[in-house]
Amino acid sequence: MGWDDITIPLGLRAVRVIAVLENTPTRLKAGVRSGWSVSRCPSCGHKCRRVHDTRPKNIRDMVMTGRRVTLVWQRRRFVCDDCGARHLESHPEFEGNLTRRLARQIVADIRVMTISAVAKREGLGWHKVMGLVAAWSNRIAQHRRRRRCRVLLVDETSIQRGHKYVTVIKTGTPARCWTWSSTAPQPPWQGFCVPSPDPGGVGSKSW
Repeated sequence: MGWDDITIPLGLRAVRVIAVLENTPTRLKAGVRSGWSVSRCPSCGHKCRRVHDTRPKNIRDMVMTGRRVTLVWQRRRFVCDDCGARHLESHPEFEGNLTRRLARQIVADIRVMTISAVAKREGLGWHKVMGLVAAWSNRIAQHRRRRRCRVLLVDETSIQRGHKYVTVIKTGTPARCWTWSSTAPQPPWQGFCVPSPDPGGVGSKSW
């Protein structure tokens, strides 16, 4: 057995590494599968064990030892013996095509960096990162309706003819998103302390 066949520790609950597919100084790609043998049918609630087929799905994980990590999840499609319905399994450690811990880290980094800076660092699209932050903001708004609203981030989207355009997401009820030009007399989030919209994306500024 070659050294590339060893199991690497990922620290993800109920996720097993079955193969190392790529191992270079800049990238790590590993095949994984769920550690659970059953899946609950979303139609009738019956526990399913019979697998119809397997469909690989790429999942981005946090950087490990300076390398971008991609997990190839061998996602199973189960057949329910009770109602006959078929469904793809889900896993609490994965959110879309990202691991849950990476999604949380991205949202945390947005508090001190711009969306553009985080997207570039992680190699993700701007709209992907913006969608994560917007979803997190709506989730906070649903669970903390009585809490005072606060600004989550300011992100620079474009600079045209000397005008700086920024986007702001504010948590609260409901979560709101503004776009404002630096030539406007006063931003709508006046009085809040928010991350700086400068290209570096680090620091904060009171508007």
